[in-house]
Amino acid sequence: MIMQKDTLLQTKYGTNELVEAFKANNEAVLKSIYKENYNKVLVYILQHAGTEQQAKDIYQEAFISLWENVKNGQLSATGSTSLNGYLFVTAKNRWIDLMRSEKNKKMVPTSKINGSAILHSAHETDEEYAEMDEKINKVMMAFNKIGKECKVLLTRVYFEKKSMKDIGAELNLDAASARNKKYRCMQKLRELANEK
Repeated sequence: MIMQKDTLLQTKYGTNELVEAFKANNEAVLKSIYKENYNKVLVYILQHAGTEQQAKDIYQEAFISLWENVKNGQLSATGSTSLNGYLFVTAKNRWIDLMRSEKNKKMVPTSKINGSAILHSAHETDEEYAEMDEKINKVMMAFNKIGKECKVLLTRVYFEKKSMKDIGAELNLDAASARNKKYRCMQKLRELANEK
């Protein structure tokens, strides 16, 4: 169902036109991308001990981050696949950060300096968030360069959470070949992301 919506969105807008429409605050495009991705984030957060309200809050933060980065030209996304990927990864990372932070808030003091307790906190600073956004941006730019076959395979593995057996069947490969292809695609993605 999600893939069908992506196709309809990309049929109406060309790859670069879609990003330009997003930058121009085209209401139909913003709503479409927002609706297409919310359920993926909701399911992920609910599966990882979160609530619906937490999912809404995290998703809104991630969507605003995406919107700001596209508007400022900090994210060179090409079409709905990269916009959707960035949005999901950002929401997932923010959820992980929140879980670490909550876990560490509950920790008892582990040491004292000058009589004041030190709690090991996982609060992210603005610099750390900027660094994280930069890393995500590099990965998304690399993702756009790895080729259609790798994009399809990695999207099915990481965003659609399909098994290697199912992916292999869809791509006319056995599970072992699909796994090898995934490994090669990930290697290529890492190399492209680490290029200067």
